[in-house]
Amino acid sequence: MNKEPLRNYLRKRSSYWEILIVGIVLGASISLTVSSLTLIENFPAITGIVTGIILCVITSLTLMYKTKFNLEKEKSISGFLHYDDNKNIIKSVPRYDFSTMISEYLESAFIENPALLRQWKEEPLKDTTTFSNNTYKYNKNFSHRFICQAVEYYLLSKTSTYLTDYFNSYKDKNDEDLKVYRRDEVPEILLNNKLFELFSRPIDDRTLFDGSFHGENTKRIALAYSNGARFENFNLTLPKKSKIKRVSEESIEIETPRFKLLINVNFRNTNTVFPMSFNEFYLGDEYSAPLSVKIDIKIKFKFSSFFFVKDWKYYEWVDELLYKLDNEISKENFFRTINWDTALTLITSIKNNEKEVARPTK
Repeated sequence: MNKEPLRNYLRKRSSYWEILIVGIVLGASISLTVSSLTLIENFPAITGIVTGIILCVITSLTLMYKTKFNLEKEKSISGFLHYDDNKNIIKSVPRYDFSTMISEYLESAFIENPALLRQWKEEPLKDTTTFSNNTYKYNKNFSHRFICQAVEYYLLSKTSTYLTDYFNSYKDKNDEDLKVYRRDEVPEILLNNKLFELFSRPIDDRTLFDGSFHGENTKRIALAYSNGARFENFNLTLPKKSKIKRVSEESIEIETPRFKLLINVNFRNTNTVFPMSFNEFYLGDEYSAPLSVKIDIKIKFKFSSFFFVKDWKYYEWVDELLYKLDNEISKENFFRTINWDTALTLITSIKNNEKEVARPTK
């Protein structure tokens, strides 16, 4: 997928209309030349009209194909989780937001709801794969589902925060063209994501927050912590008439009047590979098992969006959102950000120099 799917879509749409207008003008010129055919005796006018319409449709479809005008765009973001197989926990990774936040989510959830920790221990990630009759079978146990819900919550949280910032920064927006979706307005997500239900639950209803915000208007609090528990006020700002719904256990869809955004969490408890010496020198954990997590994103532009000219400012957030998610989740971007190849070269050089200094002189 192009890094800017919406802008790319609008550029191609603009090019298509320019070519189509040129074609119409050219066609009109030709029609003036051949219109005299209808004056020929016994030539039915309806035949000329039908033939013209058919040729026009064929030309338009051919033009769309030739300009590679595609209403669907797809993108996959490959990330990882730092998993300690011996302790059965997800660990944070310095300067890597994705694994760090998932680790924090699980820790907060287990503190506030010990029943979740009990289930996590009873059905660990290592039990998701079984081998029998020469075949591996993957079982979506509690730990698998909980990881998927944590990743989904991460995506919802990031989307909510970014869209709030995006629309707050737009001074010429019309608030009547926007709709803010709150916790109780997305029941399909709420009922099927334990972390979303727990973290967005009002502060006043949670024991670990008792007395923490005495006398304050808790409805105005965006993010808060108390005794290890986490609260995050969920507000998802979208263009008016948008919808958010669950498509499957691991997929959610945001539908706007101009496109659909489908987000799928692809997690199968498979390991990914770290660069040489990364575990030892960066994580300080030589035997950790990095787990691969893939986020599959599909944008499907509605055919009607082809004819809209105004108010695209209410939809341009999708390009920046995908960029931000890629920047914070992508394994490739993470290693590029910390410049691991250069860092490893420096570490190796320092260690070799230390050996030289420590070598006894004759």
